[in-house]
Amino acid sequence: GPGIIDYLMLVDANVGVNKANYFVKRELGYEVTILKEGQLVGEATIVYTNDSPSEAWPGGTYKNYLRVYLPSDVVKITVKEQGQNRADFKPLVKESLERQEEFGKSVFGFLVEVPAKESKKIKITFQREEKLLLSANSLDYIFFCQKQSGTGQDPLVVKINYPAFLKPVKIMPQGTWEIQKVTLKSELDKDKLFAVEFSH
Repeated sequence: GPGIIDYLMLVDANVGVNKANYFVKRELGYEVTILKEGQLVGEATIVYTNDSPSEAWPGGTYKNYLRVYLPSDVVKITVKEQGQNRADFKPLVKESLERQEEFGKSVFGFLVEVPAKESKKIKITFQREEKLLLSANSLDYIFFCQKQSGTGQDPLVVKINYPAFLKPVKIMPQGTWEIQKVTLKSELDKDKLFAVEFSH
């Protein structure tokens, strides 16, 4: 049936004069909400934990230039990073966010700094121009998450929120199904494909 393909790839680059990336662990989350008229709102969450024992070389602050690859039709995007108070998230200054097009994708780049023995959470929220055709009897939502070469097996949680008038009839890979939400848990040990077929 008709459907829509969603996409995410995160590319990290250590720009500090150290080997801090050796000590860094990463957890990924992606949550998409299908609105009542078929619009998609996505939120990617990345948690970096820097286990460097001190600021001394080869560890220290992880200075990472993060590039986020998203579908080409992204029309609105907000990037927030966790502040000193762990409950607070501050928006990234617009001038700090660089946008370009590569390989048919929208690419957003910005600097993330994680001091030794600390963690930092980044939230990237965006809306797409393309809509899911909800009038179809059967429709597919497909999410492709691409892995950066050389990265570890990052834990990955995918959540798909959908309107009450839709019903998931097929989920790949196997996941949990609650009211208006499908959750899939995996590891990004290779490129991963997630799909849900909906009916009315």
